[in-house]
Amino acid sequence: MHESMRYVQKLVMLHLRPIILSQEIVTDSAVRRLLFDAGEDIEDLMTLCEADITSKNPETVKRHLGNFSRVREKMVELEARDSIRKFQPPVSGDNIQRAFGIKPCREIGLIKNFIKDSILDGLIPNEFDAAWELMLTKGRELGLEIKIKKEDISGQKIDSE
Repeated sequence: MHESMRYVQKLVMLHLRPIILSQEIVTDSAVRRLLFDAGEDIEDLMTLCEADITSKNPETVKRHLGNFSRVREKMVELEARDSIRKFQPPVSGDNIQRAFGIKPCREIGLIKNFIKDSILDGLIPNEFDAAWELMLTKGRELGLEIKIKKEDISGQKIDSE
């Protein structure tokens, strides 16, 4: 598929999310997910949504633009603090494989998604140690046994800063 078509599909797929955020309470978690999903196209997405405000009532337009302004403020605040658009999980699939002594499997994806969601929901910081502990917890839930210590794998960690 052509790159420009992927871009258009992405904007169409995400275009309602900023609108919903602008009408509800704007949670950090929802804005983190929007930033993560939209990535480098977030400004284009916000511009599209703002251009989509249609009303003959100037007060309605003003209210909607004000709501989008609050979403943008929250995006700037979270991006400065969390660097969501540059998000890389602090524990990689390779780290998970080595830690539990397993080959590529469904459990690796489950653990990686659990860590990603926990970071985006603000439950843990985007740091190796916190992600490692969460990986151990989720791995145990899935019946996996740790095979290697964190100290033995730390050379493989991805620096999140």
